[in-house]
Amino acid sequence: MSRFKNEIAHLQAHIKTLRLGAGALVIVSPWSWAAAGGARRAT
Repeated sequence: MSRFKNEIAHLQAHIKTLRLGAGALVIVSPWSWAAAGGARRAT
């Protein structure tokens, strides 16, 4: 049972890391896209 709890804790930590990474990507991508000149091409 303790191994099962440990596995769930590990999964939750992994999901939190993935969510943080995805959030950072969503926040950063508009700026990197604009820096690459995408904003100029779009208009």
